Amino acid sequence: ATVSVLNWSSVGTGEGGCAREAACSGMTECDFPEPPAQDRPSAIDVSQDSSRRVLLKPDGDRPGQGGERPEYEGEVEVVVDGEAKTIVMGDWIEELEWALGRLARGARAKVELDDREVVLEVTDFKNPPPVYSLEPGAKVEAAQARRVAGNEYYKAKDFKKAERKYKAALKYLDDRFGIGAIEKQLLLESTVVLRNNLAALFLVTKQYYEAVEQLTELLELCPENQKARLRRAKAYHGCFEWARAAADLAAVTDAEFAEDAAALQRQIAAAQKGHKQRDQAMFRKMF
Repeated sequence: ATVSVLNWSSVGTGEGGCAREAACSGMTECDFPEPPAQDRPSAIDVSQDSSRRVLLKPDGDRPGQGGERPEYEGEVEVVVDGEAKTIVMGDWIEELEWALGRLARGARAKVELDDREVVLEVTDFKNPPPVYSLEPGAKVEAAQARRVAGNEYYKAKDFKKAERKYKAALKYLDDRFGIGAIEKQLLLESTVVLRNNLAALFLVTKQYYEAVEQLTELLELCPENQKARLRRAKAYHGCFEWARAAADLAAVTDAEFAEDAAALQRQIAAAQKGHKQRDQAMFRKMF
């Protein structure tokens, strides 16, 4: 039988290439036979969270066509249990998005969740244009729109979606190839704001090492940023790296942050004292 390239290999693995694709490079169809029914995956675990189970069961009669798949922020026309919908990847039901991200155009599959089973049919989709294809002004606008969306999710305490929006925004700002000095400065200023937002999110969610990473990159771009310096001190405190936290606090000289810096200094002193007392108590128990 004649089948579309990648119909079976990529639905099962989520990978973008296979031996058949290489052999049929540049072709829409090839004459390789479909895999025998017993070799096709009956169910694929597409879970991206160990606490939730999501199984994808491809329909052998509707594998879909082509190697492209819906991506984050892509607009997807999908039929869900017979009802047509238009959804945006990243704003819909997370478990079903995990499954959609593995389906080609025209594909149909059953998705087995913990409490129910859903039938998905992908009618069509349109992914966002590649970052490199945008002009500098358009990159800043795209990043700004995602930062605003991330802020709304942050206010609603949906931190996972806020984090994805902030990181998506950064992709537009980090691509500075072939742009002039004025545009670079504009991207730089937007990057500083965005990394500060992302670091604030990581502090709230107690992802201290991730906060340190964001703030370190920010301070390499803008060493005089006092807010970032104070936030990194907080992140180092969360990582129990008190010497580094103290060094950052010493560099916070702006009167605007004096009260917060003093409060953090007291927290660090109390944490160090408690840590020392626990060590002493443990040492006494050893003898």
